[in-house]
This record gives sequence, C-alpha cells and structure tokens, in this order.
Amino acid sequence: MPCFKAVVSNLTELRELHLDYVSINSVVPRSLANLSSLTSLRLTQTNLLGNWPVDVLNSPNLTTVSLSGSQLFGELPSSVKISMLSKLTDFEVADNNLSGEIPSWLFALPSLRYLGLDENQFTSVSEFVVNGTSLLGFRLDHNRIQAIPNSVFDLLYLEAFTLSNNNLSSSMELSVFSRLKNLRIFDLSYSGLSLTTTISDANSTSSWPSFTYLGLSSCNISEFPDFLRSQENLGLLTLANNKLRGEIPRWLQDIWTETLEVLDLSHNSLTDSILQTVKGVNRKIEEILDSLTIIDVSKNRLEGPIPESIGDLASLRWLNLSHNSLTSHIPLALGKLKVLESLDLSSNQLVGQIPQELVNLNYLEVFNVLENQLVGSIPNSKQFGSFDNSSYLGNPGLCGLPLSRKCGEDEAPPTPQLPAQDHPPSADMQEWEIVLMGYGCGLKTSMADKLR
Repeated sequence: MPCFKAVVSNLTELRELHLDYVSINSVVPRSLANLSSLTSLRLTQTNLLGNWPVDVLNSPNLTTVSLSGSQLFGELPSSVKISMLSKLTDFEVADNNLSGEIPSWLFALPSLRYLGLDENQFTSVSEFVVNGTSLLGFRLDHNRIQAIPNSVFDLLYLEAFTLSNNNLSSSMELSVFSRLKNLRIFDLSYSGLSLTTTISDANSTSSWPSFTYLGLSSCNISEFPDFLRSQENLGLLTLANNKLRGEIPRWLQDIWTETLEVLDLSHNSLTDSILQTVKGVNRKIEEILDSLTIIDVSKNRLEGPIPESIGDLASLRWLNLSHNSLTSHIPLALGKLKVLESLDLSSNQLVGQIPQELVNLNYLEVFNVLENQLVGSIPNSKQFGSFDNSSYLGNPGLCGLPLSRKCGEDEAPPTPQLPAQDHPPSADMQEWEIVLMGYGCGLKTSMADKLR
C-alpha cells in the first residue's frame, strides 16, 4: 500500500480508519494525532512496528482503538489526560510485546467497556480506584502478571475476565470472585493461583454468578467446587490438571444440561467407571445430544468398558479417553458419531479389533489407539491409511496399512456398514477457538463481539 504516513497526513478530516489485516509494516506515524475528528482506529494484524505510539491517544473523539496483533513494544504511558479519552469504549492492544505495569488511568476512563491486554509481557497491574467505570470485558491472559490488585474485585460490572496463563504464585479463596455477580466468562487456568474451594456457607451456591465459560485448570484444586451445583448455563467447564480424586460427584452429572458443550477433567486422579459417567449423562440424553461437543477425561484412573451408549452423543467432535485403564472392545457405536473429528483411545487396555464401522467417520482427522492390546486388520480406507504409524504403535497384533506388517486373509475382519448420513460439523464453537484436549483451554475471541 502507499506510504502509511503519507496516507494519514492527507486525511485530516477522517472519522474512521479501519485497515485490519492490511500489511502496513510501518511505525505508527505521529501525524495520527492531527486527526482530531477520528472516532475509530482499527489497525488489527497490520504488523505495526516500534514503541507504543503515545500520540495515538491524543484524539478527543476516539471511541475505539484496536492495535492488536502487531509488533509494538515498550510500556503504556503512565498517565494521560482522561478528558481526552472520555468517549473511549474499546481499547484492544492484544498480541503485541507490550510490557511493564498496566497503568491505573485505564480504569478511570468513564466510557470504557472492553479492555483487551492479553498476549503481551505485562508484569503487574497498578492499584486503581473504581470511579464510575462500567468495564464489561477485561482480557489479561497470557502475560507475566505476578499479582492482581484488590481493586479488581470492585469491577462489579465485569461480564468477562480472563487471567489464564500468567505468573501468579499466591493462594486465594475462590469465593472472593463471587463478588463479581455479572461474570459469565471467567478463566483462571494456568494462572499460577492455588485456589481453595471449600465454602462453609451452605447457602452460598446461590450467590455465585451464572457462568457460561469457566476455566479452572491447573489451580491446585483438590475437590469439585460446591458452587457448581447451581450452575445451569455452563457451555464450557475445564478442571484439568488439578488434584481431583475418586468418583465424579453424582450432583455434577445431574447438572449436565443442554448447554454443556465442553467438559475437560483430564490430568486428574479420577477413578469413576466410564460406564457410570456416561450413564450419568444419558439420564438427560434427550436434552444434551445436540450440544455436548467435547469430552476430555484423559490421564485419570477410569476403568471398565466404554459403553455403547456413548454413540448416542451425536454432536461429539472431540473425544479423549486416553491414559486410563479402560478395558474390553472398542464399541461399534462410535461409528455413529458422524461429526467426530478427534478420537484418542491411546494408553488403555482395549482388546479386539478396530471396528470397521469407524470408516463412516468422514470428518475424523485425529485417531490414536497406541499402547493397547488390539489385533487384526486396520480398517481399509483412504482415511485410516492416512493416519501416521504412531497412531497404532504398541499393538503388536495389528496389521495392514499404514503399518509394514501385512495381514493374512484370515485376519481381515468383516466390513459392516452403518446407514449413510451427511451432517457436517456444527459451527457453534467457531467463536471460541478452543484449544483443549488435555492441556487446558484458551479463549481467543473478540470479547467486545462476544458480549454484545
């Protein structure tokens, strides 16, 4: 494109400058400060370079600033004229290399609703005074934050708060966050916090916010939080990589309603029977068949056979049962999961053959059965032949492509077929871009768009 500086200099009456995803490869010109009529500045993913452009905040009519996804570094200014930014509602500078302390003036902006500071190198948040601020969304995940100020709990209008993947090292009672009554999206996963979840007040569950997205992975939690009893709108729940032991509580199974799309209990020490767990879901099967899309209970101590009833979860896209002690055969009913994209059954004690019914999984992109006791021929289809050898290792009785061991005719299993159906994967999850499968989850979405 023409020289960015020249373009800006010639458009002094410009009200909106939106060049998202245009490769500018330039520093932000100081002449932006001369655009006194500018109300919206959106330069997301434009590869802007250099230090934070101080002059960009000198336009008194600004309502939106989005400079996310570039190569800006340095610190945000320690102070600004609040009166110059009294109309600012959206401030998004995610995915840069900004560092230092997050200044208190950001929380003094009277019109600010969405603050996106995620995926930077910030180390601290300045203590601030909430004075008329009605902040709705605050993304602070994927930084190097070492402590959060108590004033965060005064942001009573917050609907979304993400603090995952930081360097916090303190212990905290999870119930302190219950003060934020409007929270719907809340993520503390891999933040470094050790959370205490015991709540003595028997009536306290009703005082919690109603979450739709709740991330509590790697928070040193040793028991299922009691407040989950009152959560009826959860779309995503992740408690991976904690210290949960024993059986999955029956009350937790009872609250799995039509809203639950993602459940991640991986990397714990749960010993529940997978049959009991899925039957717990099955009690409300008519309500949730069209919503549950991801189940991850990998790296636990689950045992027993995989039930045929798992084939009734028709909307499943990801199923991870790896690293447990599951036994018996791979159920034929898995072939009914027409939109399944990822199936991981590795590191169990499964026996018998890989069912030919699985060739009907037309959207399957990941398949892993390594380290089991499977035998016979790998299903003969272009799709199964495309999976890497590593998907089948540790099963010396398997044969056929892509393995080098050939099958004899007596080893070839029958080839039953299920009735053909054509149901492409749902697009419901595209907003969240979830990265789960046993290693936590990341919420990467435009918070302003999600909450409006």
